[in-house]
Amino acid sequence: MSIYRANDNVYSAVDELVESGVVAILDTTQAAEKYMERIIKAAKPYNVDSRADFMKHLENHDYLYFVYDGEKYPPGERLENKIIEIDKNNP
Repeated sequence: MSIYRANDNVYSAVDELVESGVVAILDTTQAAEKYMERIIKAAKPYNVDSRADFMKHLENHDYLYFVYDGEKYPPGERLENKIIEIDKNNP
């Protein structure tokens, strides 16, 4: 899994969301929020329970924003572990 930026193709991010259940975004707050909105809107036809959030104080990045499928990853330890894994695999 890779980390996306707000200028990346939104449909690539949607593909990742549908396949893996999580898309991580590293950008400024304003850019990340707009990109997350675009991902959620573009994912509607796939019936993904899209939700947005962020996580601070990660090992490789100070923070990551992310959109996730609430059915695959309900909020909690499993989702947090997935974000930590994405952070570790993308220095």
